[in-house]
Amino acid sequence: MIAFYPTWQTPSGTITSIIENQAIAIKLNAVHSAQFMGSDVISPNQVNLAGKNIDSSLISNVYVNNNSVSYTIETDKIFLSNTVVSQSDVIIINTTKPLTYSTLYDSLPDGLSLSNSGLISGTIKTSKSVVPQTYTFASRVSDGIYVRDREFSIIVNISTEVSSPPSWGKLPAEKIKSGNPSFPYIPIGSATRSTLFDFQLDIFEPTNIPPTFEIQRFFNPQLSSPFNMIPSGLSITSAGLIEGIVAPDVLFGDYYFNILMKDFFGNFITSGNATRALTFKITVEPTNTSLQPFRLIIWNTPAGLLASLYEGQAFPLSVNASCTTGGKRFLLISQKYKITSRIKIKFC
Repeated sequence: MIAFYPTWQTPSGTITSIIENQAIAIKLNAVHSAQFMGSDVISPNQVNLAGKNIDSSLISNVYVNNNSVSYTIETDKIFLSNTVVSQSDVIIINTTKPLTYSTLYDSLPDGLSLSNSGLISGTIKTSKSVVPQTYTFASRVSDGIYVRDREFSIIVNISTEVSSPPSWGKLPAEKIKSGNPSFPYIPIGSATRSTLFDFQLDIFEPTNIPPTFEIQRFFNPQLSSPFNMIPSGLSITSAGLIEGIVAPDVLFGDYYFNILMKDFFGNFITSGNATRALTFKITVEPTNTSLQPFRLIIWNTPAGLLASLYEGQAFPLSVNASCTTGGKRFLLISQKYKITSRIKIKFC
């Protein structure tokens, strides 16, 4: 039986692997064709297209067993030149009838689009990830009567070059002392022994790819250990949050330390104001037991994965902790190293 349908020529699966922020132009290809057996041929060298809903003038080529053959057309008949077809031979006739393309489900990566002619073009946007991402989508090709669907995928790799690196955002004004110490620093608060301390650094991320941080000793002849490092018990998270429980045996005084930014490959950022190591100060003060009671916070919710969610899905779960006195504070940090919310609960 002879029937003409859209036929995909682009294989299913991965069609390209690109780098974010890269401009691309990839053509999906399909043809309008009929495939049938030699037993459907009227005579060993004649194909009758009458009633097949095809304009014979659109025929572009004819193949017998994947070999191109010469032919002539008379009305609705194709005459194969110097070719004798047996009943077991496979015949393919391609035409130039226009086809249209569209996407079905899922989507192309941000920044890309599929034209009616099958051209995928655009500039891929940042994938906001530190690992390659695979985007799977289905495309439909149609001749106006019949359709054929096929699934494809595009792999987006992370660029090793960041054109706009992160930088320091708004921070407390730097102080320059004329006495001792006589160096610039940024005071970020006071702490007391055995209590919670936290301070969120403000970082500008134009590409939405978060940096990492490294705390270093502040080398200055005016300071001696341990006052040239962050107080014991405190550290910095991947989201730029300085937090922790100050150790119960730290010395009272002013602690100075440096923080440097790295890109997500672990390299120190070498452009913009992020190249500068900023010096911060935390003052550890004596505990006023009448105002700052010792607080022991005990988590009741186990560490680890809370849930696996789809984008846009409601999050009905909760976390729980108890304390001996004072207050409870929850820091919810997302998988993308961003603080999404901070919840404070009344004193228990």
